[in-house]
Amino acid sequence: MLKRKRPSPPPLPVPQTPRRNLNYVHAHSPTKPSALRTPMRPPPDEEDEDFDPDDLPVRNADKSAKKKSARALVQRLIRGDDSEDEEEDEEVEELARRIYSDDEDSEGEGAGATIEKETRAPKPGAKGKDKTPATPRKKKAPSPPPPNTLSGSDLYFSQHHRKVPVSNNTLATIPPLEPAEYFRLLRSYEDHKEEKENLLKLHSDSFPQWLFELSQGFNILLYGYGSKKSLVESFAEHAYSAQPSRKIMIVNGYIVTLTLKDVFNLLFTTISPDGAPKVAADHSVNLETLSTLLAERPSTQILLLVHALDSDALRPIRVQSVLSQLAHHPQISLLATTNHIRAPLLWDSATLTLYNFLFHHTTTFINYSPAECAAIEESLDMGRGGRVGGTRGVRFVLASLPSNAKLLYKMLIESQLESMSGDMANTETEGGLDYKVLYQRAVEAFVCSNDMAFRSLLKEFQDHQMVTTKKDVGGNEILCAPFEKEQLESILEDIAAV
Repeated sequence: MLKRKRPSPPPLPVPQTPRRNLNYVHAHSPTKPSALRTPMRPPPDEEDEDFDPDDLPVRNADKSAKKKSARALVQRLIRGDDSEDEEEDEEVEELARRIYSDDEDSEGEGAGATIEKETRAPKPGAKGKDKTPATPRKKKAPSPPPPNTLSGSDLYFSQHHRKVPVSNNTLATIPPLEPAEYFRLLRSYEDHKEEKENLLKLHSDSFPQWLFELSQGFNILLYGYGSKKSLVESFAEHAYSAQPSRKIMIVNGYIVTLTLKDVFNLLFTTISPDGAPKVAADHSVNLETLSTLLAERPSTQILLLVHALDSDALRPIRVQSVLSQLAHHPQISLLATTNHIRAPLLWDSATLTLYNFLFHHTTTFINYSPAECAAIEESLDMGRGGRVGGTRGVRFVLASLPSNAKLLYKMLIESQLESMSGDMANTETEGGLDYKVLYQRAVEAFVCSNDMAFRSLLKEFQDHQMVTTKKDVGGNEILCAPFEKEQLESILEDIAAV
């Protein structure tokens, strides 16, 4: 079913707005709401009696002489005064002359700038322009020297900010020095001989003080730069002259092969030269034996002089512990020397208490003797068999191995020492043990359970050149430690102490 369309409503009448006065622009103009403008004046009525042409607003007063002249002419025409006023003309002309002179000055400045731009030297590579030679630059004045007020790192960097010239001279350009000339110069070199003698004399003046300190139960430790061997020997002579009944012993600690067994052997021989007891492997037994000998001889006083107490041979903790117990005995006085700057780090509080040291600074600036220098070279101990580290290296290796490996090496050393005779004590690689015999002893001592474990332990020793292998006449494999008898005894003591 079709629906009937409703008729559209008639259009609404448009309200007519009142006509706006176009002579004024109101402040609320819809064109720019944000810009507020002030209402403009209506055009003036020229027939009004109160009209004054001077009251006209002056907008954007130009400094141009032409516009100002035209303005003056218009004002005269409005006033209806056709007569030429000379005063006004003079004022206008003066104003025009002043403005024209200002314009000429500004044009002159612009022309000068243009000329300066034209006369400027063109850039290199520019085409189509006249090339004029550029003015040479002035050399930069050298910087003034740094002030003397600088200190520390600032002064160092200010002095080394320039490159240091390097010489082209080499060692090849130096003429060779003949051996005869070298030894002649070496013999003539005195090396501050008088100053060193004066320094030794200064230290020797303290000998009575040192004897008094030793008599009061203290021990003395000498430290400082230079060899102190000659100083200690001079003190030994002074101590013997002061008390001849005193027994004096000197221990050269810089000898690499020195052991505690040598020290106890020297002590026993000095105290009882006729019937010296045998030195045991256990040093606690040796300490008891020494105490018994000194108790039987209460009048015996021993002065023990030790060179290089911080040497490699005397540096182990076990050795320092035994020496401190010796120094603590009331009938033994100790005077020792050190060369290393960190020697006191060797001792803990208990060891220092037993030592009871009084420290004396005895710098001598004396060169070390050949024996001391040889000991430094032997401390590297490259050995006859090329072993790196020597007995000291063996100690480090054994410290990193398990207990069964240490026990196996101990069995080898003990059997090797038994096979060595007295005549062959100083020969190297004498003795040894058959491979099968050592394996059988290791199995019986529960060191290893099969041949593979035994060979793995031996391989560790062979890699560090602690064990060598050789063939005998019958073709049997012989195992031995490539060390001398004294070194083997020292290693055996270290293994027993661990």
